[in-house]
Amino acid sequence: MLLMSNVVKGMYRLEDEMLFYKEYEILIEDKKVIKNIISCEVKNFEDNSFYNNNRINIDFTFNVVIIYEYEDIETDIKSYDIIVEKTRKTYHLNANEYGTSLLDMSGLKLINHLKKVKYNLDTFSNQDKYTVLISGLIDSYLVQEDIVTINNSSVSNSSTQFENKSTASIKSSDRKVILLNEQKQGKWENEVARSLIQAEMKLCDVMNKVTYLYNANRDLKEKLKMREKQIEHSEKIIDSLKKCNQDLEKKFNLEITELNQKVKSQEEMIRKLEKDLYIKEMRLKELTDENLKLKEEIQELQDKTMDRQDNTMNKIIKKVKFGLQNIV
Repeated sequence: MLLMSNVVKGMYRLEDEMLFYKEYEILIEDKKVIKNIISCEVKNFEDNSFYNNNRINIDFTFNVVIIYEYEDIETDIKSYDIIVEKTRKTYHLNANEYGTSLLDMSGLKLINHLKKVKYNLDTFSNQDKYTVLISGLIDSYLVQEDIVTINNSSVSNSSTQFENKSTASIKSSDRKVILLNEQKQGKWENEVARSLIQAEMKLCDVMNKVTYLYNANRDLKEKLKMREKQIEHSEKIIDSLKKCNQDLEKKFNLEITELNQKVKSQEEMIRKLEKDLYIKEMRLKELTDENLKLKEEIQELQDKTMDRQDNTMNKIIKKVKFGLQNIV
């Protein structure tokens, strides 16, 4: 049976190392502001470290994936988006900093582990920027890689014999298989990391759709409330108009009743006046008739008077004439 065995030859630790720091403006676009940072993670970690003689270069890259919530100032609609920051960190060290004197580094492997990652999200005092600070602990190892053969019949052998057998059993084909497996594992990890980023981006899209639907539902609710208020206001106006109409109708009916009474009273007065007029006309006719009769009587009297006067005058004239004759 073959097992991989890594023997640590040296170690160096970077404690509370700042891995990433960046400031983000609250106002990201015209009329759009960041309201909240939902999540922040280190993804797609790739270790490209190497050593040359006694110089060790720790070199690794990773993506900082930030999901944030933003709001449109004009519409108050909230949405989500993702930021992917590609980051690279390098450190240059001497082999003696690993706690051991290494004269021959051939065959050693450089392994780095990122641990205790801390995320610190904060805002400036004037609330115009967000800050993202990521720190962590880095353990760097120089290890001797070996393949150990375990034989059931030789389990009781000494450790020296065990080491000799393990060294003698190393084959180039086995090492190629191991390196190939490591490459496959690295590719698989990269694919997983990319898949995770794609999944997070899809999640952002889904969150945006959910937020859009939520905002649309909220807008519909607000419109519905507004319509309900408008309907309530309209109903109040209708009730007020109905009441006003009832009052006007009541007032109109009262006025009509009063007018009818006045008309009736006027009609009675007219009838009375007509009756009086008729009586007066009849009286006038009577008086007219009496007047005519009086005129006729007066005319007769006048005629008689004239006749008498004429007779009297004739008599006087005759007497005067007779007297004059006597005088002559």
